Amino acid sequence: MLSLVSGREVIMTEYRLFRLDATSRIMGPAIELDLPDDDAAIAKAVEIDHAHTIEIWSRARLVSRVNPNR
Repeated sequence: MLSLVSGREVIMTEYRLFRLDATSRIMGPAIELDLPDDDAAIAKAVEIDHAHTIEIWSRARLVSRVNPNR
C-alpha cells in the first residue's frame, strides 16, 4: 500500500497487533494497522496498551512482543 507522508509516497506495511493475557492467549480481535515500518508498529503498540503484552505481526512474521510497563 502506498500513502502520502510529508508530500512523498511511502510504502506502508500491514501489521496486526494482538493483546495477550497472562497465559499468552489472544484477547479479542487483532488491531489492524498500515504503518511505514517495524519501529512505527512497536511505537503504536506501546501507545495502545500499557497493561498487556502485545504481539506485533506482519503477515506470518513475528515482529516483536511489547511487554507491559509495570
